[in-house]
Amino acid sequence: MKNIKSFKSEFIRICPKCGRNLYYKSQRGLELSKSLKGDKNLRFGKTFEEIYGEERSKEIKRKMRLFRLKMVEKSIKNGHQINPNYNSKGCQYFNKLMEQTNTYIQHAEK
Repeated sequence: MKNIKSFKSEFIRICPKCGRNLYYKSQRGLELSKSLKGDKNLRFGKTFEEIYGEERSKEIKRKMRLFRLKMVEKSIKNGHQINPNYNSKGCQYFNKLMEQTNTYIQHAEK
């Protein structure tokens, strides 16, 4: 069990799902937790066109498509699968860890 520090906080809100008290160290943390969720987020339920306008959204979509094509090309060139994506440096870390501890950890690369 983790070591839980108790602290007195005046920044509290009630969780809408479970009804428990949620404590925050600062007013900023409390406000951020409230402001960016669901329909309070300014972008919630909107399309690129509604957020950025027609011309800008076309440019953004084009850049996203070109980036994805570049990543697919890179993956194919390196002999990796295209989807799902994974962190190849993380796989190298797991390989090293498996050698050091003489254990097996299932991960994306073999």
